[in-house]
Amino acid sequence: ADLVKFAKSKPQDFEIAEDRSKIEKAIFILDRSIPVVIETEDDMLLNEMQRQEQIKNQLRKQRNKRILITVVSIFLLLFATATFFVVTKGFDYVKDNVLGNPSKDLLEGEWVFSEYGNPPVAVETPKVLKRVDLTKSLSKNGMALIKEMQSFAEGNFSDRFYIMVSTLKYKQEGDVDLTKSIDGTLNALESQGAQNMIVKKEDFGTKEGIKGLKAYGTFSKIDAVHQSSAKMYYEILVFGQEGGLQQIIIIHEEGDKYAEQVSERVLNSVELKKATE
Repeated sequence: ADLVKFAKSKPQDFEIAEDRSKIEKAIFILDRSIPVVIETEDDMLLNEMQRQEQIKNQLRKQRNKRILITVVSIFLLLFATATFFVVTKGFDYVKDNVLGNPSKDLLEGEWVFSEYGNPPVAVETPKVLKRVDLTKSLSKNGMALIKEMQSFAEGNFSDRFYIMVSTLKYKQEGDVDLTKSIDGTLNALESQGAQNMIVKKEDFGTKEGIKGLKAYGTFSKIDAVHQSSAKMYYEILVFGQEGGLQQIIIIHEEGDKYAEQVSERVLNSVELKKATE
């Protein structure tokens, strides 16, 4: 080729044919010298399995990528929506309506008006109160004075909102000292972990004109497990009737505007009835 290109050589026809023949033989010899790998049936099956596994891995990566894109898109959409409402309506609106607020759910839920205990206490509550046993929390001397005791509650002392209705009938009939009854309840709250308690007392009357005593104030609730504390607000109503005691306790976090509305609605609904033998 170099001779033809640079030296202007003009080979004869037979020379061209001989060169072509030599090249063909060289190519044939080289081709015969390359080993040929013949796949067995097992090798073919193995290769097919590997190919299928590669396809599965590719599909899995594509699916995971689509899921990741979807999750990120939803997160960005929620973040953008929350940011919009925070800017336009404020953080409290987002917290209550987007993130959720248990007290708001109580206020806007389906309320129940029912009677509890004897002497009966009729009251409207966000949920039906369930019977609880408080006899174990009273001293033996205290239980010796009680003829009958019934208690009903929603939640417990450690919750953000707690309501309890209790009724007692004493063995000895006579006027009940409401101040001592409230003091006993306050002592019971302190025994459950209430600290730094502030107490205020005033007269209270139902819409039917029945007079009672109200205690209210704040205390600190200590959570020993999480090493934290919360400021709680409480209200206690007590009424004395023919040797019996009717008591309502409401506790919620201080500053919870929805819980305050729940508490106000509960107390405004209280109706008292005479004790039955």
